Formats: sequence, C-alpha cells, structure tokens
Amino acid sequence: MGNQIAKERDVVHKRRRLKLSSGTVSVHKVTPVRHRVVLSNNSPQSSSLSPLYSVNDEMMKSRSSMIVFDSAIAHAESAAEDIKKQQERMKQQRRERQSTHQSQGSTSDTTSRSTLSSAEDDVDTCGDVCYVYDYGEESEHNRQLRQHYVLKQVFNGNHHVKLHQPRRILESACGTGLWTLEMAQSYPKCQVIGLDMVPPTHRRLGRQQQPPPNVSYTHGDILRPLPYPDNHFDFVYQRDVANVVPMDQWLDVITELHRVLRPGGQIQLVEYDLLFRSTGPVLALVNEWYKMAATTIGVDPCYADRLPALLDQAGFTRIEIHDVDIPIGEWPSDPLQKQFGFLYKEQMKALFKSMKRWWLSEVGVTPEEYDRVCQEALHEFEECHSVARWKILTATKPTNC
Repeated sequence: MGNQIAKERDVVHKRRRLKLSSGTVSVHKVTPVRHRVVLSNNSPQSSSLSPLYSVNDEMMKSRSSMIVFDSAIAHAESAAEDIKKQQERMKQQRRERQSTHQSQGSTSDTTSRSTLSSAEDDVDTCGDVCYVYDYGEESEHNRQLRQHYVLKQVFNGNHHVKLHQPRRILESACGTGLWTLEMAQSYPKCQVIGLDMVPPTHRRLGRQQQPPPNVSYTHGDILRPLPYPDNHFDFVYQRDVANVVPMDQWLDVITELHRVLRPGGQIQLVEYDLLFRSTGPVLALVNEWYKMAATTIGVDPCYADRLPALLDQAGFTRIEIHDVDIPIGEWPSDPLQKQFGFLYKEQMKALFKSMKRWWLSEVGVTPEEYDRVCQEALHEFEECHSVARWKILTATKPTNC
C-alpha cells in the first residue's frame, strides 16, 4: 500500500510542475535574531510535529479522488498561458488608466482631481488585489474578526514590543479595525489611527457604545505615500497584507513605514507562509494553485522569508523574528494546541470559501472540483499534522535617523 501511495503521489507531483515566471526583488543578507515561540508550557510546537506524511487509506482507495485531482491539475495546466496573458492585459489596463487620469487632470481643479483619482484607483486596486478575498462581504468581515481573536490568543497579546507611554500608534492596512480599537483602549492617552482603503465603521465592529476619543480611522492606500509627516509615530503595526502587496513593492511599503516612525520608534509586521507545510497530495495541489494564482497579482508565496532583509535594507535595526507554528486541526495531543488547531481549522474553512471566486477565476477549475479538493484538504490537515507558520517581525528605527 505504501508503494502505491508513493507512486500516485509522484504522479501528482510530476504533473504539477509548472514553469511560471514571477517578479523578484534584490535584497542583501541580514542576520536577525530568530526565536521559536512556544505555544504550550511543555515544548515548542515544532517538537510535536510528525516528519512523516500519512494519508487516509479510504481516501487513497477511492479512485474518484485521484480523478478529481487529475482533472483539477489538467484545468490548471491549461490555464497557465491564460494567466500570463491576463497579467499582461492588467498591466496594459493600468497604463491606460494612468494616462486617462493624467489627461483629465489638466481640466479639473486640484481637489476634484485628487478625489476622483483616489476613488477610481482604489476601485482598480480592489479589482486587481483585494478581490482575492470576498472583501466587503459580511462573511469575510466576520472571518477577519475571528482571525484577530484567534491570533491574539495564540500570540498572547496584541503586540510584542515594549511601549513606554506612546503618543501615536498607526495600524497600517487595519482591515476590521479591531486591533486599532483595542490598542486605543489599552493606551487611553495615546492617539491610535487605523488606515485602510476601506476604513471600518464603528457599526461594523458591532459596538453599541461610542468609540474612545483617542481612536480614528482614515482612508489610505499602503502602496502609496502615507498621509503623515516624517518621524510621526512611536509604533507602527501591520498584519496579513500578503495578498495586497506585490513582491516588487514590499521595499517601498517598508521604507514608507520607516519614514513615518520617529527615531527610536518600533515596527511590528505579522505575516505567514502562504504555502502549507506537512502536505499530502491534496494540500500539495492547493499549494500549486496558490502559486499559479499569485503570479497574476505579483505575489511571491515565499515573501515572508524575505522580509527581514527588506527591513534591514529600509534602514531598520534590532530585527527579530518570532516563528509561531499553529496547528491546523485537532491532531495535537496537548489540550491547548488542540484548541488552537480547532480554531484555526475553522478559519481555513472560512478562508477557502472567501477565496473561492479568486481561485476559480485564476486557476480555471470548476466549482465542483474546487469544493471537492477543499473538502479533502480539510481531512488532510488532520492526517498530515499540518501547521500554519506565522512570523512576527519586530525592528527599531535608529535614533540617529
């Protein structure tokens, strides 16, 4: 049986090898401080992971599963050229829109031109990037709220830097705005600002009382210069923007965050590895889907590993990385980790639903194939002892800047 599984897995992997071009960013080496975050009182999360890969016998006995995977792979392979062509069309459309905006600018006043350009460009950006998720849908909003609480529990708090009477804090790409609100409550004498292309409202946060006076939400695009002066904030926080920031713009984003931080100010980035670890054939296929779809928006699935060097290149010092492996599923024996795994698996269910439209569009599989593969992937999380690796990166802006 083991040989049969190995052969079938090799077939899947062989057929899945696709040559897709992706953008690169030149970075130089940096040696940050790296930590292994412990999720229980006994041992690091990684120590309980099995290095072996197991597959449910019943699943492998069912040839229909492999037929579904083969069909999905075939659709994906035939869509590869379409993805490349679509990427070129998107670039051409952006150039045409920029040209149109510039020509319109000569016949309108400055305020109207700025408002029109900002609104139209935000719609364009959402169409190209934010639609990875069902952004704006109630279900996606609720998923992000639950993710905040899950990560806060796993990370044991909202931040991993020491703050000494901060005066101004910025959450870049604040999403639901819940982190912003909680930080304002924790630091009532500090002005806490959440910036997002679609700023949250107090009603969407489900709060009956008025927000504290020291919290505010503003409109802004993190891919553009931030609307704040130099050396303005004591602490800048940014989380989970992988599908919003193309790889070739990450250095610009981090450099801009460096600009608005005061000398001695601190930054915290919280990101995760986009590709699943400890995979069987189903999750390996999902990884390939992600790689293919990511090329259309310029995202590097391995972007998180390159962030320390980019922080260094932008001028930050005292760079530290905290790796946190969160189990996906109830496979851990430790009760606390089992709880984390249950919560995170529920997050993955919601994430699969939220990303369905994007993957159907970019990878070319049918809705039935997508649903079947995602359902099998949820089983494989348990069988393969899968984990999601999150990275908490902290750094400091030098005092002599």
